[in-house]
Amino acid sequence: MNLYASAYLHDLLQYGPHYLSKEEFDSLLRKTLASYYEYLAFNMIKSRGKEFWEYHRNRLDELGFPITAWELVKAFLRKGLRIVTSSV
Repeated sequence: MNLYASAYLHDLLQYGPHYLSKEEFDSLLRKTLASYYEYLAFNMIKSRGKEFWEYHRNRLDELGFPITAWELVKAFLRKGLRIVTSSV
């Protein structure tokens, strides 16, 4: 289920602003969210069950980043492009 993705995001949100510059924090937050959404987009293909999606939906809501269809679509396209371009 990869509980680490949400734990890493939580730790970044809690401790990042204290130890990183604003620019470092913003950059790392963008990368972390993009990576998390790519993980979720990849798992759309795997037809994960209700428990998987409830966990990640609830966890991202708690952290202030609710799952949106648009973010999943963007992540799916990014992941697909990365796969296609890396195999060329």
